[in-house]
Amino acid sequence: MANIAPIDKIQNNYNSLSSAEKTVANYILKNPDEVVKCTIKELATASNVSEATVVRMCQHLGYKGYWSFRISLAAERNDSEAKVNRNEDGSFNTILLRYAKMIENLAGNIDENSMRICSELLLNCGYVHIIAGGNTGTLGAHLAFRLGRLGISCTQNNVPEYYVNNINSAKPEDVVFAISRSGITKDVLKGIEMAKERNLKVVAITAYKDSSIAEQADIVLESKGDFTRFDFYKDYSHVCEMAVIDALCELMQQYVNERPDKKELNMLEFILSDSKI
Repeated sequence: MANIAPIDKIQNNYNSLSSAEKTVANYILKNPDEVVKCTIKELATASNVSEATVVRMCQHLGYKGYWSFRISLAAERNDSEAKVNRNEDGSFNTILLRYAKMIENLAGNIDENSMRICSELLLNCGYVHIIAGGNTGTLGAHLAFRLGRLGISCTQNNVPEYYVNNINSAKPEDVVFAISRSGITKDVLKGIEMAKERNLKVVAITAYKDSSIAEQADIVLESKGDFTRFDFYKDYSHVCEMAVIDALCELMQQYVNERPDKKELNMLEFILSDSKI
């Protein structure tokens, strides 16, 4: 069954699916190009079923879960334009142009108001507790370096036990800064859950604004710049996340230059409220 295309698998196994699973299958068969862009939550909402039903349908077809199904579906729907965007011609210029296009998409996608409020929040907080997992750990270290150069105190460690301990001993004026492109990193989610228990403000950089991490964050900085790739687990580039971090730090530097006393609480109402951006 592994070599059979996802759409064929649905059609071959359709009669054995439950009624709820058939509802998901029908939506996929009618909207395959839309589904490759959907998170599991978006597909469940569009199909009017639970996320668990989506997972069960995928497993019924022989996949481990929704993400493996989505990757296979994306590969099946891949067209000539997507192949160019995935750099299959191998030229150096094409690679650089693709990254440039990602940054251009990012600039038009990210919310400027969220960036400005995040800047004020970080400049006026106590400590920033940076949490990241896997290969995004290097981004956490880079963010810690940039914040340190701005005079902002922070903690950063890639080991979950360490950053959970730091959050557990955090003060009310501290902020938790989470980085997870997928928005579903389990260890990062645990850190955020502890932060929310302690009523700490949470900032998150993620490519998926409807992900679990984004839902729990107070401020979401969306790092989605590539709208052609769906197999993000196989893509180790963090150009967009790095761009968000550097742009955020540059924005904060502008604020520091314009306002020497960074402790002036222009955003006090937000920081002390339960607001979510």
